[in-house]
Parts: sequence; C-alpha cells; structure tokens
Amino acid sequence: MKSINNMKRNYFTASVLVLVLIVVLAIMPAKGKTAAMQAPDEVVRQFYKHDSAIVVRGTIDDDKRIKNYFDKSLGDLILADHHADESNQISFDPIADTNGNPAWTNLQIGAAKFAGDAATVVVTFTLKESGFKKKITYSLHKTSQGWRISDLATNEWDLKRTLKDLHPAGK
Repeated sequence: MKSINNMKRNYFTASVLVLVLIVVLAIMPAKGKTAAMQAPDEVVRQFYKHDSAIVVRGTIDDDKRIKNYFDKSLGDLILADHHADESNQISFDPIADTNGNPAWTNLQIGAAKFAGDAATVVVTFTLKESGFKKKITYSLHKTSQGWRISDLATNEWDLKRTLKDLHPAGK
C-alpha cells in the first residue's frame, strides 16, 4: 500500500513539474525574439513612451536609436534632416503635429490593422497647450528586424514626402 501511495505521489509531482515546464515555455519568448519582433501597435506604443523625441532632436544617441523604429528609407531621411543646415530642417514636430509645445494628454494608440506585411496604427491625443485634438496614422511594414515605421501622416502632411521634398538626394 505504501508503495502505491509513493507511486501516486511521484506521478502527481511529475505531472505538476511537466505542467510548470509547459507554462514556462509558453510564456518565454522564442529564441532570438527581441523587442524588434513586437506587434506594430506595440512598436508605436514604445516609440511614444520612450523615444518619440528622436525625430526632431537629432543627437548622436538619437541617430543610433532611429533604426529601432524606422525602416531604412524613412530613417535615412530623418538622419538627413538631423544633419542638414537648420534652414533646411523640418519646421514642426511630426510626432505631436505641432510647431508649439509637443506635450500631449489622452494618448490613444489604436490596434494595428494588417494588410499582409504592412500595417497601420492610428494614434490620437490632445495637445495640452492648445487643446487641439490630433490624429496621426503610422504606416509600418515587416522587415527582417521586425516591424518598422515606414511613414506617418495626417490629413495635411506625410512625413516621408515632406522629408523627400526637403532632402531630395537624402542629404
């Protein structure tokens, strides 16, 4: 009888260990999966949370981080803008869609809408200083490094086109 109880206890212990192992493996990221493999809306969310100033600030550290969010085409245009003569730089903050104080409130980042290897994410917020409500649509595409922002636009402007107009040769 004692032997049967020990076998049951060992079976129960082994079952619990297997279940714990399954749960741990299910929640662990796959090998090589990094922040670069985040969903498109999470890329935009992290961009707003941590690094949105890199588009207009243009410090060397910002230049290095641009590749974490933007595809090569838009990233190169942003870098060209960073290194251009001040009179040839973008004249507004495209992340906040303003020439004034870029502080916002009521930030809402919508769910990604997919079309194959492309996605759009709509961001809405209210500028604190003016009270204006803003809506910016982010276009992303899947690269070998994960989802990257390929453009952002409002009804009035498109960042990639604006930067191409300012820096036709990417310089």
